[in-house]
Amino acid sequence: MNPERLIVVVLADHLYSANRIWQGIRDIPNVDVVLFVCNNRWNAVKFLAANAYGCLIKMGVTSTIRLLSDLFTRRVRARLHFSKLSDNLDQLRSLSPDVGLHAMSVIYRQNAIDCFRLGILNPHIGKLPEFRGRSVMEWSLLYGAPTGVTAFFIDAGIDTGKDILFFREFPVDNFATIDDAKNYLFAQNVWCFREALSRLADLSITYQRNDTDKGRRFYVMSDLLKEVVTEILTGDVQNPRG
Repeated sequence: MNPERLIVVVLADHLYSANRIWQGIRDIPNVDVVLFVCNNRWNAVKFLAANAYGCLIKMGVTSTIRLLSDLFTRRVRARLHFSKLSDNLDQLRSLSPDVGLHAMSVIYRQNAIDCFRLGILNPHIGKLPEFRGRSVMEWSLLYGAPTGVTAFFIDAGIDTGKDILFFREFPVDNFATIDDAKNYLFAQNVWCFREALSRLADLSITYQRNDTDKGRRFYVMSDLLKEVVTEILTGDVQNPRG
C-alpha cells in the first residue's frame, strides 16, 4: 500500500509552540506542514511582543535561525494572523488541509473542524473513553488508573470525538507536584503528534471507538482531593494500584 501524502496544519497561538511541534515532526516522510498562528488572546501589540519573546528568548537564536531557514527553503510554510482563528477559516480552507494539530487556547467549533479532511488531532492527558473532561490526570491517579496521553480526532463535544488513534501510558510516579506531572504529560504532545502522523502517512492506522457509554465526564478536582493526589504522587499514601 502506497503511503499517503498529508497536508498538516499546526494550529497555534504563537510561533514558539508551533515551531516546537514542527521540530518534532519535520523529518516524517510524506507530510507537508503549515504553521497556522492566530491571535486568539491579545491585542496586536501584545501578539507581536509574545511572538518576538518566543522566538528570541524561549527558542533562542539558533532555533530561530533554523526556523527561518526552513521557511526560506519552503521546507515548512507559516501563516501569521493578527486576528482569531474564527476570522481566518477561509484562509485555512484554502490550504486543503488533511490534519490539524491542536496547540491553540480555543474550543473548536464545527466549522473549524470541518476545514480538515480527517480532522483535528488532540493529545488528551487521560485514557479515553474512561476519563473525559477536566483534571483527568488527577482523577486517574485517584482511581488508580494508568496516566498517559490519548491521541484522538476531536468533535464539537467535550472529549467525545469518535476516532481514537492510540493511548500511550506515561507514568508520573517520579513527580512531586501535580503541576510538574501535568506539564510532563502536556509536553508529550510532540511525541503524540509524531506517532499519529507517522501512522496516518503510511496508512497503518486502526481506529478505536471512543465509546462514551464506557466512561464518564470529570470536572475540576477540589483542593481537598488534590491534596490526596499529591500524597499519592509523593508516596505519602498508597497508590490504589499498589
